[in-house]
Amino acid sequence: MSVPGFQKTLLPILQFVSDGKTHRPGDTLAYVQTQFELTEEDLTDRLPNGRTRLMDRVLWAITYLRKSGLIESVSWGVFQITERGRALLAEKPEL
Repeated sequence: MSVPGFQKTLLPILQFVSDGKTHRPGDTLAYVQTQFELTEEDLTDRLPNGRTRLMDRVLWAITYLRKSGLIESVSWGVFQITERGRALLAEKPEL
């Protein structure tokens, strides 16, 4: 499998943060890696800016989840799920 687009990481990330705890992009990346059948090449694929392609996708997903009000920033680089995010998960969305 190749690195998924950020759209495919939205639901797994929202499910991951549904524990109500605060999270950082690094621990979110580690979780996302377990949700997809990624090769070592997928995990090490880098963009010209030096960031891995998967981290880039995770960061974009976090941005869109925050902009949609499903997660919120609690401090720089730290976020958690919102009530709106919990309500969406209660509807049991599919990928």
